[in-house]
Amino acid sequence: MIEWHGAKILRQARSATQSSEKQSARRIEKEAKRLCPKGSLKRGVKPGQKSWKGRKPGKLRDAIRAKPSKFKDGGWIVYVPGQGSDTYYVRWVELGAPARSDQQWQDDKGHIYPVPRQPFLRPALEHEKRKFLWGVKRELFRRWIG
Repeated sequence: MIEWHGAKILRQARSATQSSEKQSARRIEKEAKRLCPKGSLKRGVKPGQKSWKGRKPGKLRDAIRAKPSKFKDGGWIVYVPGQGSDTYYVRWVELGAPARSDQQWQDDKGHIYPVPRQPFLRPALEHEKRKFLWGVKRELFRRWIG
């Protein structure tokens, strides 16, 4: 006679996945921080203008976080606070921005230029995908085989 304990196996698989998700999210957070470009406080200011109050270099990198998801299915989220925070510009760093005529993307000679993409979140995720799958397999093997 063979007994099948499907519910027990599913619970163990879910537990193994959750454990691997947390580890994976922490590795994605760490890799994104490593890949995140760090700015400088240098910026040309024309005579008579107020001095530029730049953001502290590394502020975007320091804002990268991993936290448990609030969604029903669970999981983890690696994110950077965007709209309404000091790191609202995260989308321009990750995705780039077209050339604009406002002073934000204009050098001291008046040349307008686009903001190039400097992705760091997506490459960190891509870097982690295989490691996550292997982590789940390893955890399941450890629990079921020995």
